[in-house]
Amino acid sequence: MRMVSTSAADRPPAPPAADTPDDASSSEATVSPELAAQVAALANAKVKVPGAVRLNYKIEGKTKGFGFSGKGHLLWQPGAGGDPAAYEAQLVVGNFLLGNRSQTSSGRLTAHGLAPTRFADKARSEQAAHFVRDKGQIVFSANTPQAALLPGAQDRLSVVLQISSLLAGNPGRFTAGRTLPIQTAGAKDAEVWQFVVVGEETLGLPGGEVRALKLVRKPRHAYDQQIELWFAEKLGFLPARIKLSQVGGNLVDQSWESSETP
Repeated sequence: MRMVSTSAADRPPAPPAADTPDDASSSEATVSPELAAQVAALANAKVKVPGAVRLNYKIEGKTKGFGFSGKGHLLWQPGAGGDPAAYEAQLVVGNFLLGNRSQTSSGRLTAHGLAPTRFADKARSEQAAHFVRDKGQIVFSANTPQAALLPGAQDRLSVVLQISSLLAGNPGRFTAGRTLPIQTAGAKDAEVWQFVVVGEETLGLPGGEVRALKLVRKPRHAYDQQIELWFAEKLGFLPARIKLSQVGGNLVDQSWESSETP
């Protein structure tokens, strides 16, 4: 999300996670054999990719103690460019004071869901991650160390859509307490994120009341974000709400307002 006269530390969270100074050093984080096996198993799970849609969100947030509101959207386009095996996705968060921040993901659709090839995060400038699958690497435009590409690797936008696809593929499998470990790349790093299934909740949103399954990724270190996601069957298991919060009270809370056919 683009800022006006604010430092990086003051910026509210970006969709679905903003880089922090500590993130760039995590690309070479060690993955235990047990965790690697869990990642590989989930990468082979049954999926059902959602259909094309644009979800519009109402945004409420806080930065430096000041509240703000705005609009955002998630544009999901399987079969992008007329290629049934391609996809494109875009998530935009913005308001009149702070401007816009966008994340985009593009790649291929496989039997096991999304296989991103490029991820970009843009505010004042754009940074990107490239999935070099023939070399088994994730390479970053920020010149941070490359990361080994694990099975089922996603980026910070495609991971949300991959979880949607996993839930749609086998909704009954993801009961409360279940952990979903997925390697997730930002524009500077790649780590295994572990999403924990909390359970179902009924949400009263601008677009109406929906029943949704909540998942949480807890902060990994002192300056990291907490990511809360609510996936609604009514929306094809796409996110009805996305809430990102940081230490100090900065947050962005995106609530589903309407849906459109792109």
